[in-house]
Amino acid sequence: MFSHINVDACKTPGCKNLGILGSPDYLPQGKNVLCRACGFLFPIISARSLNLFRQAANQPWKGLVKSCPHCGGTSLKKYGFSTKGERRMYCRQCNKTFISYTAIRSDARQENLATLIGEGASLVEIRAALAIDSTGFSRELQKLSRRANQAERDFVFPAFDIAMSTRAFSCEI
Repeated sequence: MFSHINVDACKTPGCKNLGILGSPDYLPQGKNVLCRACGFLFPIISARSLNLFRQAANQPWKGLVKSCPHCGGTSLKKYGFSTKGERRMYCRQCNKTFISYTAIRSDARQENLATLIGEGASLVEIRAALAIDSTGFSRELQKLSRRANQAERDFVFPAFDIAMSTRAFSCEI
């Protein structure tokens, strides 16, 4: 998504180079850049690192904001379903398809089933509490299993460079 965005600029409040890209006052020093105007040493942030940060920061909004994960475009078209039943979308800007993650709808019966299983209730007690027959109970267990697998598959462990997340996006005043 951020393949053409450059955030390698001084981030010191009050510096004459604040947010200015490619200033002549910048002096490359290994993996960092020194701003000679204020003395701030900031890291060079790759597009890959910026995308990892974006994905971790936007994780709580997953499924709410509809945009292409490749280019960030919002001109989307429904494009059928995947083999797992997830909605596929087509981006009209970059001509790529992707899976649209939608929030899992809450079902009161599923919530009760999960609670009863967590409490260690027997199968007979669960069927009586939910007031369903054995076939319906089997279906509800399959649905709960599918939801658990979906939640497990969507869980992401954010892993990005510590220097990028602490130094590059913080302002000390």
